[in-house]
Amino acid sequence: MHRHSGGRVIIPLKGGKLLKVEDTGRTSDLIFETHKAYWLSADPENELHGDLNLSNETIELMVVELKDK
Repeated sequence: MHRHSGGRVIIPLKGGKLLKVEDTGRTSDLIFETHKAYWLSADPENELHGDLNLSNETIELMVVELKDK
């Protein structure tokens, strides 16, 4: 489990679907299309998550996260 303290750009080199699992037990799908850029805001304070690839296909993401000031 981890959190992202800054916003981030995600660029899928090979897209796919991830299952986001929050520390509360809540789940949601994250679907990334190859070569389409995505912006994700910073995660809320005290919220952790993990990302799972449940498929047999490799997913490759380039993640550029902005640093905190």
